[in-house]
Amino acid sequence: VDLSYETDRATAGLYFNVFGRRLSRVGIPDVYEDPSPQLDLVASYRLPGDASLKFTARNLLGSRQQEVYSFPEST
Repeated sequence: VDLSYETDRATAGLYFNVFGRRLSRVGIPDVYEDPSPQLDLVASYRLPGDASLKFTARNLLGSRQQEVYSFPEST
């Protein structure tokens, strides 16, 4: 989900992202990354000429990425 604002000289965006459990590394055991919501803010301002300023703030929610090992079941 994103919410953004734009003018002739400035842009700002607030971006929220979350994903399901995903495979991080294949092996024995496999390693999975658990879901982790992330909220980012990006803003930029165009200065006269070719210059611009950009501000980025990532992971405003302070979510931690956690990896989990998945051992194969023996029969």
